[in-house]
Amino acid sequence: LEFADSAFMSGLGSAMFSIGMIAGRLGPAFVFPQKHLDRMLLTVAFAGAVVGLAIILACHSYWLICVALFFIGLFSGPLWPSSQSLCCDELNELDSNIIFIVLSCAGIPGASIFTWIVGATADIAGLRLAMLWTPICYGIYIVLIRLAMRRKADWGNLPVR
Repeated sequence: LEFADSAFMSGLGSAMFSIGMIAGRLGPAFVFPQKHLDRMLLTVAFAGAVVGLAIILACHSYWLICVALFFIGLFSGPLWPSSQSLCCDELNELDSNIIFIVLSCAGIPGASIFTWIVGATADIAGLRLAMLWTPICYGIYIVLIRLAMRRKADWGNLPVR
C-alpha cells in the first residue's frame, strides 16, 4: 500500500531480500578468514547503512527497491552468525554454548523491541520514515563493533604478569 504496487511486487521484494540473506550467510565464510571477522562486520554494516538510506531515496522505483532489498539481505545475512563467532573468539575462556544461549536470550527481546519501534514509527509517520531505523540500527552496530575492537586493542597492550 505504501508504494502503490501489486502484491506480486511485494512478494518479489521479500524474495529478493531472502535470496540476499542466503548469499550473505554463505558467501563471507569463503571470502573472509576468521581473523578479519571484525573488519568484515564493519564493512557489511557500513554497506547496509548506505543501502538502507538508498532504499528511502529510491522509493520512486519499485525495481530499485527490489535490488536494494537484495543488498540489504546480503549485508544483513552475515551479521548474526559472524557476531556469535566473534564473541566466541573474544571470550575464548568461556564455554561457547553459554555464549550462544546468552546471545539468543538477548536477541529475542531486542528483535521484538525494534520490530515494535519500526511498526510504531510506521503507524505514526509512515513506512518511508520508519525505514530510517535500518541505517540507524546498522550505525549502532558499527559503534558496538568499534568499541569491541578498541577493547581488544587495549587488552592486547596490557602488561603480562
